[in-house]
Amino acid sequence: VVANLSQKLNQRLLKTKQTVMITGASGCLGQTLIDRMDFERYTVWALGRDKSRLQSMYQSYKDVQCYGYDDIPTGDLRLGLVDTLIHCGFARPHKSNEEIAESLHLTKKLYEQATKHQIPNIINISSQSVYGTKQPLP
Repeated sequence: VVANLSQKLNQRLLKTKQTVMITGASGCLGQTLIDRMDFERYTVWALGRDKSRLQSMYQSYKDVQCYGYDDIPTGDLRLGLVDTLIHCGFARPHKSNEEIAESLHLTKKLYEQATKHQIPNIINISSQSVYGTKQPLP
């Protein structure tokens, strides 16, 4: 009954799965997260610099949609539909200062867009290589 009422009022069906967007989806951390997702509960949007690479990597996953960072300003990636953003895309220390600065700028823009589109959950994680390995574990 609720599904029929929602479809009538909103001209669409109720979402049956949460949408999780994972940045850095071609990296080790992103790949591990996607491999371990419960696809009965979640649809995954993989986001990265190279959309075609992501499409190749995740072609066998029916519940993974692939996007490039260029899809954000064009509106092809509809951020308002994302329930949780897991940001794990960040330039590693072996990259140049310019690449790290670009990564920080991209993170800032991504968070501004996430706020603008009212994404309710944001998780920022990274591998230890970003922060260094000399810090004690919390």
